[in-house]
Amino acid sequence: MNGILKAALLVGLAIFVFGCSSSHYVVQTREGTRHIVPEKPVYNEKTSTYEFSDAKGQNWILNREEVQSMVRLDQGELPEATVAPVATKATGPQNKKKTVKLTNRKDSPVIAYINFGADSQIQANDLGGFCTATGKLNCNLTLQANTSVLLPNSSYKYLNMALAFNKPVTCGSTKAEVIANNPNWFDILDVSVVDGFNEKIQMNVTSGGRTVQLGPPVGKTGNRNVFGVFPYGCTICAGIKDAPCGDAGTGECKGGTESKPDSLCQYQMNETEGEIDVILLP
Repeated sequence: MNGILKAALLVGLAIFVFGCSSSHYVVQTREGTRHIVPEKPVYNEKTSTYEFSDAKGQNWILNREEVQSMVRLDQGELPEATVAPVATKATGPQNKKKTVKLTNRKDSPVIAYINFGADSQIQANDLGGFCTATGKLNCNLTLQANTSVLLPNSSYKYLNMALAFNKPVTCGSTKAEVIANNPNWFDILDVSVVDGFNEKIQMNVTSGGRTVQLGPPVGKTGNRNVFGVFPYGCTICAGIKDAPCGDAGTGECKGGTESKPDSLCQYQMNETEGEIDVILLP
């Protein structure tokens, strides 16, 4: 982002926020969209969703995995955390053809639980017999020991999902978070223990003959320096903002700032083709 655009964004946001009530919230989605919210969003633990009305009065319901950060703006304050990527189109290839593979390296069968984002072009009922739908945005499947399966997506549609093994996508589970084949922004990948830990998940992202490894987390805590992992409770990578499932203090979070952490919490890519392998380790 150039200096003029950044300055204009900050001035515009400051005028909007300071011209309203004493505090607002900025809800930033993993896709890059920013919502200005007059009241603190309500978190529904049963559905793992945030519910809120934006400054224009439009009602929103976002899955927990769709929300990247939530920052409170107090009057007279514009924290650095609000200087995040704006919702502009990514430069580079748009006709992406990435595949997603699920791999079980354990010697016993496991259950994979998938939650799809509301904007995902692939949802539970689109996958036929691949998984058992438990709702429009949720399904699960059994992965046999030491096997891999491709998530059906022959048309390479936009995919937004969070996946956990042996426990639903909720408090207490390790999650693989995948945004792939995004036509409007970078593809974004991470392993998250923000809401807790139950399994070691690693992601291998291969494109152009190069493989990038994300994770695995070492456990519920101790992930400050693990590449591609959101630490426990650290909703904005280098800090804690309204952690829905508890936290262990900011000492668990990455060093630096949200926009420039010492060790990245997520991996962004914009290559045309590639494979994303979500791996459950023994």
